[in-house]
Amino acid sequence: AITLAAYYMGIIPPVTNIAPWTMPTGLGAFFNTNGSVAALLVALFNLGIATLIYLPFVVVANKAQNAIDKEESEEDIANALKF
Repeated sequence: AITLAAYYMGIIPPVTNIAPWTMPTGLGAFFNTNGSVAALLVALFNLGIATLIYLPFVVVANKAQNAIDKEESEEDIANALKF
């Protein structure tokens, strides 16, 4: 939605080239619009927004995995100490 709004407001030009899909995030937009720095900045802004949206979920998943790892290691120690 951000890119579409920027396009309709005339901030970024239309796509004139098709760069390979393996092109890194800002460079693909830059090359696809014949070198528009605004397109590169909008693509990097979108990447930042996407990172901020996903970040809380990654933090929660890491905390859950750490708790699982800690629980497993305590169980392994307890089982190893049993005779």
